[in-house]
Amino acid sequence: MQKNKKGTDLISIIQASGNVREACNRLNISKSQYYKLLNQPKTVEKKKYRPRKLDSNAVEKILNFALLFPFGCHSLSSKLSEEQLQVSAVSIQKLLQQHGLGNAEARFKALEQKIFLEKNYQLNSEQKEFIQQFNPALSRRTLFLAEKKEKVV
Repeated sequence: MQKNKKGTDLISIIQASGNVREACNRLNISKSQYYKLLNQPKTVEKKKYRPRKLDSNAVEKILNFALLFPFGCHSLSSKLSEEQLQVSAVSIQKLLQQHGLGNAEARFKALEQKIFLEKNYQLNSEQKEFIQQFNPALSRRTLFLAEKKEKVV
């Protein structure tokens, strides 16, 4: 019935029922457990939420991955787990928002700026697909420049 209840909660449920044996059977606890709780009731303490502190290397890695794989926090989380860095999608989203990369448009602008600043910037397939969604002209330009560089070399 209510297996996740502890201590004083169980005592109040059993006492309210009027029949200790029947209430203990429904709650899947023994009568001896009930009497132990009656003598020493335990209250359930709520765990305080303490977010994991990320070091500066991890933060930098997450921000770089956000531009390398710009689609979403869940995909970022799975890509980072492949790199042995376990971070939840919610934590990634909070971190990206703190650094101004919280939505796809902001990540696109940051990626666009990175492309224009670095002459030899190579796009991966995820970035090409991402840019195609926001700015097909930029996508064609980067492909044209890449082809031009290959012909020169």
